[in-house]
Parts: sequence; C-alpha cells; structure tokens
Amino acid sequence: MNIYSVINYLRLILFPFSFIYGIFISIRNYLYYNEILFKYNSKSKIISVGNINTGGSGKTPLVIKLAEILLDRNFKVAIISRGYRRKSKGMQVVFDTKNIVLKPEESGDEPYMISQFLMERYNNFYFIVSENRIEAIRYLEKNFSSDYIILDDAFQQLVLKKDCDFVLIDVNNFQRHKILNRILLPAGNLREPLNSLYRGTAIFQNNKYSEIDTANFLKKFNKPIFKIRYTNSGIYDKENKKIEGSINNVIAFCGIADPDSFKKSLENFKIKDFIAFPDHKNYTEKDLEYIKRNYSSGDSFITTEKDFVKIKNFDKFTETYPVYFIRLSIEIDKENELINLILNL
Repeated sequence: MNIYSVINYLRLILFPFSFIYGIFISIRNYLYYNEILFKYNSKSKIISVGNINTGGSGKTPLVIKLAEILLDRNFKVAIISRGYRRKSKGMQVVFDTKNIVLKPEESGDEPYMISQFLMERYNNFYFIVSENRIEAIRYLEKNFSSDYIILDDAFQQLVLKKDCDFVLIDVNNFQRHKILNRILLPAGNLREPLNSLYRGTAIFQNNKYSEIDTANFLKKFNKPIFKIRYTNSGIYDKENKKIEGSINNVIAFCGIADPDSFKKSLENFKIKDFIAFPDHKNYTEKDLEYIKRNYSSGDSFITTEKDFVKIKNFDKFTETYPVYFIRLSIEIDKENELINLILNL
C-alpha cells in the first residue's frame, strides 16, 4: 500500500463530519428545489458545466466545446468562471470581445487558456471571472446581451435558474477510488450526494484516453449520457504554431488534477523525465530550474496548454529551450443529439 492509499484511508476518520456536511447539503438542496430560497432568472440561456466530486473531471474541454458549438452558429456567448486560485479579487473581465485584459495570474490559468484558444477563431464572446455569478450575469445583461451564458463549475450553484445542468463524471477516477467517491467531503470526494445526479439535465461520462462502456451506476438516473474521449490536436509552440515532425526525448511537466491523464497522452513519445506539480501550479524561476535539471542537448519540454499559459512569459526558458504544449480536444458520442438539446433550450 502506497502513501496515497494510507492517506485516503485516514480520511475516513473524518466520516462524522461528512455526515454533518450531508445534512447541511440536503437542507440547502431542499430549500432551493422547492423554491423556498430565491433563484435568479437570467434573460440569457444558462448552461451549467460542473461535477459532483472533487478533482479534475474535464470541465474545461467541455466548456470550450460548448462555446465552439454556439459560436459556430453565430450566437453571442459569455463564459463565467470562479477563476480558481487567481490573484485578483471580485468580478473581473478576462476577454471583452477584442482582447484578453488580464494576466494569467489575475484571471486564473483556465479562464486565460480558454480565452486565448477561442480568440484564435472568434470574437463574439465574453469571459468573466467572479465568485458571485449573479453579479457577473447582471454585468453581462448591461454590457453584452449574450444569447447563452456558460457557467464553469456551477452544478452546486443553486441560486441561479439554469436551462440545463451538465454534470461530468471521470469514470476512471470513480472506478479507481470506489469508496471515496461514494462518501461526502471531507472524508470522501463527493461535493454532494450521488443522487444529486437526478438534478442534472445530462451526464457526461469522461473516459479520457480510454474506451469504456457506459457505467452501470449512471444508468439508474435515467438521464441522457454522453461519452467523452480525449484526443490530441497536436504539439504547439510559443506562437501557437503547430509543430510538424517528430520530437525525441521529452521532459514532460504539468500542474493539473490528474497528471496520469497527461502522461497517458504522451504514450507515443520517449519520456526522459515526468514531473507532476500540484494542480493550478504557479511557476517560479526555481521551479523551472528544477524542470531543467536533467536537460541535455536534443531534449524537448512538453506540458499542458493550461500550464503553458503560465510559463510562456518566462522568456529565458521559452526562448532558450524547445518548449511545447499539447493541445487537447474532445470527441463526444451522439454529438448531434447534444447540439439539438442545446439549441432547443
């Protein structure tokens, strides 16, 4: 048994606190479900993307995919995120239909990355980071008049009336941590009871790089289930140009919730070194020196797109060494069914 398994079993000591947390969540859900507590009703169509457990479930790729579906059809789209671990406070505009107006550390890595990716093809979208989703929506209603608003990480945001709630499940994670993914925080990984999936409009089973049949435990919720699979769109450099040709010895590094998923994406490369930092890592010069410790001529550095937005301005590193990122995209089975669902809200 490794150290992580020991820690996970020790977390079970916190089970009494999970019971108290579960009572609180059940009361809160009841009050909102029965409309005893106020819900804000936006003029725009609201699409929520969230999950039911902690850890990386693939919300960011799905947010991008949904935005692309709508932007390709000339809808005005706004995205609202909390901006996890950003250094700014309050509501902030990340992208204003023309420019990214914040630095990665001010917006958070994922909002910056999403904005940078979408602005390559579109300009009719807005991106806001705010802990207060209602404040952000009211700002948009005055300044942008979006057709659709995509809420990132908002399944637990019951204060808003939503037109649909998309819930992601990382099926590999659920199978790997079967006990912890059946118990509420802080002992387990669940943010609310598993039966809350009945509240969702549709469930997205994220298989990541695996081929997995629809999980049996999801079928009982009688919801549309869309399976997601990750694909690599290519290797890109600092100028967002796709790299052609082969890359040999790779020093890979990342700061994401599921580093094993990133490692899986590198199966076709010869990995010389793989370095995993904590999720949402804010890199320093000292970190880059650590990353370079085993570098020799002919090696290349590869990271995730989310990590790259935070290290690309370390010019001494990115200009001196071959540093690239993998661009991730997703394939959704029954995509036409999903598109019809969204357009008929």
